[in-house]
Amino acid sequence: PGSSSTVMVAIYRRNANGTLTTLASGTTTDNVGTLEFVLSGTSLTLRMNGNDLLTATDSVFTSGSAGLRLSGAVGTVGVTNFNVT
Repeated sequence: PGSSSTVMVAIYRRNANGTLTTLASGTTTDNVGTLEFVLSGTSLTLRMNGNDLLTATDSVFTSGSAGLRLSGAVGTVGVTNFNVT
């Protein structure tokens, strides 16, 4: 953590059968700082340091759990704090 490089970002929905559906995906070099996932009605927005990275719309589920999935080489990905409010 702490160095900028191009990374893939995505918003997924985990379906009732456990499979994933990609709702939005892209790449960014803005990958160090505060990550926010904003849910408002059917709108889903992923932000880094206040800048929108991805936006998707999905109305399949009206309630459920939130989660975070990270992957990368050892020492390149980290989370200091994770809150759902």
